[in-house]
Amino acid sequence: RVLQSVFVLTKRAMAALVGNARRVAFRTKDALGSIARWHAANSRRAPVLTGFATCFTAGCCADTAIQSLNGSQLDYKRSLKFAIFTGCYGGVACHYIYVVAFGKLLGEGSGAATVLAKVALDQFVHCPFIYAPVFYIYHSLANAGTVAEGMERWRNEGMDMMKACWGLYIPFQLANFSVVPRDSRIAALCVCNGIWMLMLACFSQKQR
Repeated sequence: RVLQSVFVLTKRAMAALVGNARRVAFRTKDALGSIARWHAANSRRAPVLTGFATCFTAGCCADTAIQSLNGSQLDYKRSLKFAIFTGCYGGVACHYIYVVAFGKLLGEGSGAATVLAKVALDQFVHCPFIYAPVFYIYHSLANAGTVAEGMERWRNEGMDMMKACWGLYIPFQLANFSVVPRDSRIAALCVCNGIWMLMLACFSQKQR
């Protein structure tokens, strides 16, 4: 009888735990869905401001995470410098590049030829020859360096950066340009950027 009572109590406790876990999961799912809908709506109403705020926050979190993983004392000025870059370039510049410029140059279609052209233009022209130099120049100037020093780092380290970029963004951008609605591309990009910003913060770490 004692064993039977223990079994019944254990079964009830497990059922209660499973029930609570399910309720938490559903509530979390609803909360995340609400956040996603709120973000999508704001991306349509104010795409530049929403993009800046999202990428700024993600950049700040990524650099703070890298510092924490390294076991160093948090340098908030460093995180702010990194977040300003990610907010301005990832949130603002990328909106005009991916949504506006690419749309005008290559059209809004999602056919294979259009998608491949956008990915090729992004990964083999924009990223290596605009994005990467700007990144290195910005971080050189932000750390009391010069434009020439930033360009030198780009020449020395840019290929390593681009190999990491291609491995992550080529498959992502193929999906982004083919299945994601135009107004949601920067929001989708922010999801992938969460991983990239951790990698980018590591490249930024090398410059200090």
